[in-house]
Amino acid sequence: MTASLSFLAALVRRDLALRYKGSLLGAAWTLLHPAALVAVYTFLFAGILRIGGEDYPLFVLAGLLPWLWFAAALTSGLSCVLSNGSLVRTALFPRLLLPISVIGSHGVHFLVSLALVLPVAAWCHGKIPSCWLALLPLSLLLALFLLGLLSILVPLNVFIRDVGQAVNALLRLVFFLTPVVYPVARVPEPIRGLLLGLNPLAGIVGAYQDILYRGVWPGLLPLIPAAGVTVLLLLAGLTLFQGLEGRFVEEL
Repeated sequence: MTASLSFLAALVRRDLALRYKGSLLGAAWTLLHPAALVAVYTFLFAGILRIGGEDYPLFVLAGLLPWLWFAAALTSGLSCVLSNGSLVRTALFPRLLLPISVIGSHGVHFLVSLALVLPVAAWCHGKIPSCWLALLPLSLLLALFLLGLLSILVPLNVFIRDVGQAVNALLRLVFFLTPVVYPVARVPEPIRGLLLGLNPLAGIVGAYQDILYRGVWPGLLPLIPAAGVTVLLLLAGLTLFQGLEGRFVEEL
């Protein structure tokens, strides 16, 4: 167990070191990327379409940070076995550590960004809300949701390389079906129930917006679909991953 944790920590450190290797701004992109997106969405939705409300940039940040963690970990995690082919062929270690390390390295970027957003949120609310305590279990839920997805998609992508392309295309659609840049209250009631019920990310992103933007405890009801889907994904994904990981070397 200790050896696996040490190896996982080494993988995370390596991912972080390689991500901005050769970049002039380096880890500053962790902050510049969401800041640029917030500026664009604020101009488009609040300035032109008049969708955003008070403190709209904070609203967007509250939903954008978990979305960026999800999207970045999913897209880079899909190819984690393929991109570590030499390591998979020559070293004996639990292959599941590869997607976990990707989730962890992008989680570090999420935490850094979150640490800078929290003072802004506290200033907007005039206090440090007690609901911030919910950020830890909520982030754990998102990490487990990612692990469930990747434990299914990673082995499939090893054998069917089109999976990665399909997921990348689907992500663009999922972004606009998730209330990141628009309040879920603006969605018509019949569609809103469908959106929250069929899209686990909608409940998770909404919970982050409740905590960071509204300064209130998130409701448990919108998170039930996300928790249920996460459990199912983990059960199916871990079984699939363990059943196929022995054949990875043949496909690399």
